[in-house]
Amino acid sequence: MLAVAFAVIVVILLVGGSKADPSKVTVANFQKLNAAMTQKEAEKILAGSSPSSVQDMQGELTRAFGFAQGQIEGIFAQAFTGTGTWRRWNGPGSNLKAWGLFVKPLGGDAERLSFSMALETLPGGGFVQHRGQQTLGGIFGGFPGFPAGQPFPQMPPSQFPQFPK
Repeated sequence: MLAVAFAVIVVILLVGGSKADPSKVTVANFQKLNAAMTQKEAEKILAGSSPSSVQDMQGELTRAFGFAQGQIEGIFAQAFTGTGTWRRWNGPGSNLKAWGLFVKPLGGDAERLSFSMALETLPGGGFVQHRGQQTLGGIFGGFPGFPAGQPFPQMPPSQFPQFPK
């Protein structure tokens, strides 16, 4: 039994598993993420994550803002940033949920952060969506004028489309 416990600890250390720490999942730390970070680099900031999917993110956004916005965000994430490995971080009491999509660029050595989004539940009710990284290229390897991994041109939050429930 002791040998099994020792083997599990060795595997965790070798794989580089990062233990989840909800206290590190804050808006300030989420905003420190940048395009082209590896999952390991992102987890140095937000701590451990769990496997996720575009459907998970869409479901949470749909519950918060309605069907249209939830679906549009998921379609955008897949169409413009590519397909890869989805990860999710949960803040204390799940008041902040964050997602990251890691995509291996063409000719790249490792999956890199291509898309990130966070959803904050406000104390009195309601939600705030925090946009993170959104890069062009993903599965296409870039577009003219925007090589893979190039940050998507950001617009001010006041110009984000808002959809009624």
